[in-house]
Amino acid sequence: MSQIHSQTLLLPAELVASPKELMLIDVTQPPARVASGQMIAGSVRRHPFGAEQWASGYGGRAVAVYCVHGREVNQVVCEVLRDQGVDAVGLACDFEASKDAGLAVESVASADA
Repeated sequence: MSQIHSQTLLLPAELVASPKELMLIDVTQPPARVASGQMIAGSVRRHPFGAEQWASGYGGRAVAVYCVHGREVNQVVCEVLRDQGVDAVGLACDFEASKDAGLAVESVASADA
């Protein structure tokens, strides 16, 4: 994979094998985040509905956006980020598939949801 930004979605195995340093952003909606109780280790939490406000903090960085289900939420946030010049891709799977691919997880504090 030579240019991550040319892709819209990234499989977890591609993320694990990627030589490019990607910042992981968890945009799982709060109820789903509490129900899951986990996040990919090392990722940062951002609320999905505030992407227009926080996107500028990621300019010039390559990011991979994910949510617990891997459907609309991360894809919409990924589009917002790309529209604002962020080199962003979304993970093309649900959270369980990410764990199965070898991505480490950590517990989420309920106050952090």
